[in-house]
Amino acid sequence: MNEEHIYPCVDIGVGDVREDGTLLIVGNVAGYAPRRFGKNWTGRDGPFVPIVGAPFLNKMAGKNDDWSPGESFSFIILDMAKPI
Repeated sequence: MNEEHIYPCVDIGVGDVREDGTLLIVGNVAGYAPRRFGKNWTGRDGPFVPIVGAPFLNKMAGKNDDWSPGESFSFIILDMAKPI
């Protein structure tokens, strides 16, 4: 909102891969009130929490997942302290 009031938790990452190979990047502003820049709930500085969408993971595993924007969307949160 301004330098002193940012949303402290924004989930962001690859949500899906489209038929043409384009990555769909998704973002979600969590329900925390704006505040000064600092650590988010993961213990990292800043608002961004890396995620990977279930539709993307399913496609990478060879499963056909025809997700569309009108449906619910699930994702996992990456633990950046651990190697993938």
